[in-house]
Amino acid sequence: MDQLLAQLQTPNQPFETGLSDRYSDPQYGNTIQVSAAGSYTLQVIDPQRVGQSVQQGSDASHFFRFAADTITKHAHGAYQQIPAAQHAAARPQLAAQVAAAANAELGNWGLGLVGLQFHSETYGYDSFLKGLFKRAGPALAISGLLSIVLSVIGLNLRILVWIDAWGTLLGWSLRIGLVVLGGIIWFLSRERT
Repeated sequence: MDQLLAQLQTPNQPFETGLSDRYSDPQYGNTIQVSAAGSYTLQVIDPQRVGQSVQQGSDASHFFRFAADTITKHAHGAYQQIPAAQHAAARPQLAAQVAAAANAELGNWGLGLVGLQFHSETYGYDSFLKGLFKRAGPALAISGLLSIVLSVIGLNLRILVWIDAWGTLLGWSLRIGLVVLGGIIWFLSRERT
């Protein structure tokens, strides 16, 4: 039995970590979440420990679930140390770091990762602020544009009646500023991967 277990290796098991807790990106400081996907190869390194676990009621699905959970835990920690813009380039480094940390835990069960690869990352940005800015940018730009069009015919939006109180030049500057500021806010709040 031990000889059979010693030869057991399960190549290319897919995994996805799910979104991490929110954290601040080290490079840009924005709040993000990261999810990584990849594959791993699990191998029995101590057949006696695995045999004991099986005798105590563990089955193969338990080992795979434990391996995936362990990878997830260590991947989330490792990804948070590297700026999001560098994640793709750092995949081999991240895989080595996560595999070493995961093997320290998996070894207690007689298992080891002999291959770990990250294939892709997806990101979740702080959705409340992103949603707010995504709506505020176009609203400001449209308000500015409407104010420009209406002022040509002598009207204005009720909320922007005050805009010409300090003079025509400043009024036009504020209208143009609304359009530009709205465009910048919209541009910065777009989806980025």
